[in-house]
Amino acid sequence: MQAEYAAAVDPAPYHPLIAFRHMDDVVENAMIRLRANPSHWAAQEKMQFQISFNEKDPEGRYAGLRKLVLDSAYYNKSHLRDRLAASIFQDLGLPAACANHARLEVNGVYYGLYTNLEKIDHEFLERAFADHDGLLYKKGEELKTHEDESPDTSRRDLFWQTVLPGDLEAIADVDQMVGMWAVEAIVPDADGYWAGGWNMYLYDHPSRGFVYIPYDLDLAFDSVVTSADPAIWHKENERYNGRPHVEAALGDHAWLRRFALHVAAAKDAYDPAVLQARIDRWAAQIADAVAADPHAPFTYDEHVAAVARLRASIADRAAYLRDWAACWEAGGTDTTGDRVCDP
Repeated sequence: MQAEYAAAVDPAPYHPLIAFRHMDDVVENAMIRLRANPSHWAAQEKMQFQISFNEKDPEGRYAGLRKLVLDSAYYNKSHLRDRLAASIFQDLGLPAACANHARLEVNGVYYGLYTNLEKIDHEFLERAFADHDGLLYKKGEELKTHEDESPDTSRRDLFWQTVLPGDLEAIADVDQMVGMWAVEAIVPDADGYWAGGWNMYLYDHPSRGFVYIPYDLDLAFDSVVTSADPAIWHKENERYNGRPHVEAALGDHAWLRRFALHVAAAKDAYDPAVLQARIDRWAAQIADAVAADPHAPFTYDEHVAAVARLRASIADRAAYLRDWAACWEAGGTDTTGDRVCDP
């Protein structure tokens, strides 16, 4: 895999492991491959991995999981963004991947600290939705369930052809989507669909239509200015892929207000005391692993500074959100088309 990493091979193939070990458990038919965006690999020495338990045996699982996703992006120097953002979605009872931390050892030697991300797949759907047999699309495009059945994906194509909320309601749970975008805006997440990135999944729920699932939140929080306006801000770099459904919803007075009220209702989950306590607890939990990480693409001092920066950003963002939501909660609305609340 070192040669694949150096050559930025994409997609990287799976390779057999002699054994996968976790605590006292041993899995002998697991496989491993490189993951993440190859354009980033030159910026860090540390490889990121996906471990699969169902490549050789389609029914293979470990602790009920098909895959383990080990993420350690060079720009996520706090190591905390995914886990902290996931906790906000979980506090609100919304479908989002779980995240914690993991130490990886290779042949008994410590390789590095990772964020262990829950894979968005059928097992996730079983956990998150009572009805979990619909079609799941990565980035709203790539089919990730029922792949061997050649299902009819015409509804996916119709989704991308239909952007106006009133029309979209025929095939999607628009209020759920707008509510999820509101939480992405609260965080804020620089790579979700709300921001014009496509780190997300669409699930065509059998009875509700398309619903939105966020994913890969390692560009959340302090990667965006704390004064990012939920109704206006989006990324403006080369990674802006567009967000036609978000623009259509926020360009409609009624749906803009519903979005704003979703932000207002969810903002209490952005509690500085709660979130900063999690940062302090989790930073202490991983401190030794970060300090000893032989492949970290940043220094321990840079990590400590990133944790402090993340911690400070929480209070600033919470104060901004309180002020932003106050007008909408008091009955204000947008009357000029500029997405600004008028009392």
